[in-house]
Parts: sequence; C-alpha cells; structure tokens
Amino acid sequence: MKKMALILFIIISIISISSISHALNVCKRPYTTIRNPQLSLLSFSCLMNELLSDYSHNEYYSLGIYAYPALLDSVPRGQICNATGPCFETVLPTPITDGSFQKIDSTTYLHIASGVECTYSNTDGAFRCAIF
Repeated sequence: MKKMALILFIIISIISISSISHALNVCKRPYTTIRNPQLSLLSFSCLMNELLSDYSHNEYYSLGIYAYPALLDSVPRGQICNATGPCFETVLPTPITDGSFQKIDSTTYLHIASGVECTYSNTDGAFRCAIF
C-alpha cells in the first residue's frame, strides 16, 4: 500500500512539474499557438516587452538615447483592431488586425477574448496586462 502511494505521489509530482514548466515557458511560445486566452495574452505581453526593449536599444544606437515610441499605433480610441486600423504597428512586424484587441485610449487596450486591459507606458517602455 505504501509503495502504491509513493508511486502515485511521484506521478502527481511529475505532472505538476510538467505543468509548471509549461506555464513558465509561455513567453517562449508564439501567442498565436496558445488557446487559453490568458496564457496567450501573457505570451503576447512578453513579446511586446521584448520588442519595446529592442526598439529602445535601436534608438540608443541611432540617437544615443534610450527612448520608447510615444504611441504604439495611430488607431483611434474605441476602435477594434482590424485591417483598416491595425494595432501595435509601431513595434510589431505584423500588426494585430484580427479583432482580438480594442483600443480604449491612447495607451490602453482591451484584450477581447480574456476581458483583460493592458496599458503601455512610453516612459519606461512597459506593456502591462492585468492578468493576475
């Protein structure tokens, strides 16, 4: 009986470690391949912050100062991101046009599938989503 309990404990531990490892690697997975809306948004947020850091470094090499874009796009507030109003075009090589985000104001976006708001700060270059 103790041996069976030990084996069961080991199996549960392996599954738990695998799940934690999977969650920690979410930033390394393309957000478009993740079905869970919150995890997909987390992956997208990681990508945005990485690209904003790259943008800042490029500004440093070009101008000698670390700077972030004033705005992430020119989409008017209230608009859902689509082909005629792509979001995040300042930093994303392929802007968002699939209706997955709505621009709330100049620095705030709503991720529609998860209902989570994300804000951008052009002072520290952070793209933050209130996921947790």
